[in-house]
Amino acid sequence: MKILPKSARETKAEFFGKKGWTLHTILMYTKKSGHQELGIHAYDHWSMDAH
Repeated sequence: MKILPKSARETKAEFFGKKGWTLHTILMYTKKSGHQELGIHAYDHWSMDAH
C-alpha cells in the first residue's frame, strides 16, 4: 500500500474534529507473588461521540 504524503497527515483541527465511534483500551498487567508469569488483560470500551 502506498501512502501519499499529502493525505497521510492531519491538521490539529481535523484530528480533534472527528465524529463517530471512539475506542479506549486499557491493558492490565498482573503478577502473582512467587511466580514469574505475567497475566495480561485487555479491556476495550467503545463509545459514541456526543457531538
